[in-house]
Amino acid sequence: MNPQLAYGVHPLHQQPPIQIPPPISPKQDPQQALTQQIDYYFSLENLIRDIYLRKNMDLTEGWVNLELILNFKRVKIIINGIQNSLEESDESAKQKELDSIVLSSIKNCENVEINYIDNDESTVSKVQLRVKGNFEQWLLRDSN
Repeated sequence: MNPQLAYGVHPLHQQPPIQIPPPISPKQDPQQALTQQIDYYFSLENLIRDIYLRKNMDLTEGWVNLELILNFKRVKIIINGIQNSLEESDESAKQKELDSIVLSSIKNCENVEINYIDNDESTVSKVQLRVKGNFEQWLLRDSN
């Protein structure tokens, strides 16, 4: 007897492979890596199992603060690489340039909608993201 059938798993009904986040390559443009990573977080493959991100979505409109995403481990690695490449000596100027790079990167994302709080398109802290399209399906409602 086929061992897979003995355990109730038919070879034609195996689970599809789990999509993993794209690798961070030192050869890849950091801005492109950031766009790719944020797109991954809002992809179908990730949202199916990323309960943490879904718990942090606003319950009415599905928005997530960009600052939350920027604190994710893989994004922090990319951001640190970008920061290390900046040549500004003034910390304030360096932060403005970093914000500009981050905001430019998210504009290239295919899976997200962008909300600028107070129409401020220059500050990371004033930006929210949500999955493009049917965001409602990803909201986690209280079961009480």
